[in-house]
Amino acid sequence: MPYSAVSVLSVVLSVVFQVLFWNAEPCVCSGSADVENQRVIVKTKQGRVAGQRVTVDSNTIYRYIGVPFAEPPLGKLRFRRPQPLKPWKGVLNATSYTPSCMQMPLQVDEKVYLDYGKRSEDCLYLNIWQASGARTCSGDPTSTECRLRPVVIYFYGGGFLTGDASFFIFRGDRFAAIADVVYITVNYRVGMFGFFKTNMPEYKGNAGMFDQVEAMKWVKENARAFGGDPEEITIWGQSAGAVSVTFHMLSPVSRGLFKRAYIQSGAPGSALALMKLNTPAVAHRAMGLLGCYKPTIPWKQQEQESMKCIQSVDANVLLEKIARELPLTSFLFLPTIGDEFLPEDPLAEGQKIRTGKEILLSTTPNEGSLFVKGMLLRNPHLRELISEDYKTPVKILMRLLLDVPSYKTEALADVYLKGMDKGDMNETEWKTNLGRLFTDAVFECAVDSFALAASKNGHDVYRFLFAHKPTFSIWEDWLGITHGDDIIFTAGTSADLTRSIKMYGRYPGDHSIALPEPTEDEMEFSRDLVRTIGSFARYG
Repeated sequence: MPYSAVSVLSVVLSVVFQVLFWNAEPCVCSGSADVENQRVIVKTKQGRVAGQRVTVDSNTIYRYIGVPFAEPPLGKLRFRRPQPLKPWKGVLNATSYTPSCMQMPLQVDEKVYLDYGKRSEDCLYLNIWQASGARTCSGDPTSTECRLRPVVIYFYGGGFLTGDASFFIFRGDRFAAIADVVYITVNYRVGMFGFFKTNMPEYKGNAGMFDQVEAMKWVKENARAFGGDPEEITIWGQSAGAVSVTFHMLSPVSRGLFKRAYIQSGAPGSALALMKLNTPAVAHRAMGLLGCYKPTIPWKQQEQESMKCIQSVDANVLLEKIARELPLTSFLFLPTIGDEFLPEDPLAEGQKIRTGKEILLSTTPNEGSLFVKGMLLRNPHLRELISEDYKTPVKILMRLLLDVPSYKTEALADVYLKGMDKGDMNETEWKTNLGRLFTDAVFECAVDSFALAASKNGHDVYRFLFAHKPTFSIWEDWLGITHGDDIIFTAGTSADLTRSIKMYGRYPGDHSIALPEPTEDEMEFSRDLVRTIGSFARYG
């Protein structure tokens, strides 16, 4: 493979997941809700759960954090689909956030890493925020005493490589209060632990997607305990979370588990070409590094011992060794096609959307510019390469990311970057235009295609464009309103932005930055967006 192709492939696999599906505000903050000393106990199908009564902005909500929804995927359950949660005795204390699933820190700028802190294989937990008007129900659900609220389930983005349901941006104190809903965030396994694939029936991949399914089943079964209506469930995801939502709409496994869907900055076409790279050979490569696979011996003769071997490796050793010694391989553990969850190609003609009668979609105008920034950050040679021969790297990127036929890639390069060869574009201009190419190809076209297919399929489709650049943005002007700029606004967490912000540096020690407070207009804009999402969850 020529140097240019190697360079671009390396950049794609090391950046696409971090930027293309990244939640763009790199901070770890504490919430601002005032916790009162009042314990609240509810009864689920598996046992009793103790949460807290919380006051936020003079609104009362009930918060249950760190609630398990499946058995811990440890030991022999590593890489397997989640097992239903067993009942427990006594009262489960749901007042502390649990660790994220296994993942490496995410580099987001030259000296900045995003680190969710504690990580664990025992990570299948969800967090619940219950609006005060959502009463728990017993007896006759049609009684006037039973005022059920819509349920909103959120799946984080992160390229199926990273993410945390307890990250401050997703904490639902304000969202539940303003939208008057039951709001839930879900942890699911990512990377190798969520999408390890072999030819063995027990390890066919998509464990992370089945984590999401198991969480939805748990919510459907227990929604009433938290004042939620099991017949009015909306699933919402951003970026990789949005791709997840579209897969659930297509999957026969997820049928009947939700009613509506909010798809934020993503669609099947955003990830499909790269998903096809996740084959059993990827798993074999990882096992070989750890001494659990011998390529000279047929897989069938060693599969049982190989799986026992890799399931016995310490999770942190496994994660860090793969990330350090097989960095490109670590980015290839993605959802796959061909099992019970996704039996067909999501883009196949005539593919039926099975669940989600009403659909809300949104994007930002410059989704792809953050991807360009990440590419240039990872590979300083790429700037020179593009300046000398803009067509070659663009053609390779389009081929890898979107499986675009070679004869079409040159035309794409000409449309967006023509003039570079004559020196008619400065660096800011060509970066902006390259960002437009990725915005259109990876996001806009993918979302348009899915929206059109859903509409033709008889679904009610609504769409909006988030067109406000945050006053507190850390990004350069040329990036415009980019991927992830909308999350803080739609999640209702803008008021918490400047609280305890920590940015993790390349060198030892934390690096803190001071960001301006969001303006009052921005906070009101955020509240309006939250009310809009709440209204969609309630009425469609």
